[in-house]
Amino acid sequence: MSTPMAPSFGPRGTPHCFQNVGDTPGRLLVISTPSGLERFFEQFAELLPGQVDRDGLADVGHANWIEFVGPPLAVSDPIWPVRRLVPTAGKP
Repeated sequence: MSTPMAPSFGPRGTPHCFQNVGDTPGRLLVISTPSGLERFFEQFAELLPGQVDRDGLADVGHANWIEFVGPPLAVSDPIWPVRRLVPTAGKP
């Protein structure tokens, strides 16, 4: 889990995810090397506006060497398992 304005690093090939759990729109800045990831975002944007199905997203991903693994994130409290497993000072 990250805090606002905190950087995160994911080595190539590492499965990862993100979810905005706030009440306001979130923003994510992605910096990737070597270049090429921007093609994924450009092609994904062409599918919008509207609902994008999993197959459409997977097709754009595969065309850009991205594989979606695991189930999609649920709209939930994703930090609950972290709260349960990682003790925090002075908090239950």
